[in-house]
Amino acid sequence: MRQFVLENEKARNILVSLANSVTDADLSKDAGEGWTVGVIFAHIAFWDQRTIILLKRWGKTGVSTSPVDIEVINESLTPFLNAISPRKAVSIALATAETLCREIESLNNDMVNAIEAIGDKMRLHRYIHWQMHIEQIERIIHS
Repeated sequence: MRQFVLENEKARNILVSLANSVTDADLSKDAGEGWTVGVIFAHIAFWDQRTIILLKRWGKTGVSTSPVDIEVINESLTPFLNAISPRKAVSIALATAETLCREIESLNNDMVNAIEAIGDKMRLHRYIHWQMHIEQIERIIHS
């Protein structure tokens, strides 16, 4: 099994454990810049869903770059992510992460090689994004 698949699964399991341990009060804690812990979960869900869509599109049309201005998107999404109930955000994040892990796990070697060739590491190595936010959430809820 590919190392990034194992790392994704490990990080997803940590995300699940964290999600199962956070209280409603934790989900409402301020994360800065108009975000809460609940918004962080919604953010994770959004970016994972984007990756699912890219993988499906690439499966049909071939792999190509898909550049975005991450900061502008995150800032633009803030009011929408805040509109999602925190518990719903957690539920969506966990379901999306599970779906994404299965999608990545099922990729054939040609697809993996093509994604790696364009240098888009974050599409395959989702654990990097998850771990960053797991650490962020843990700092917030333990402060």
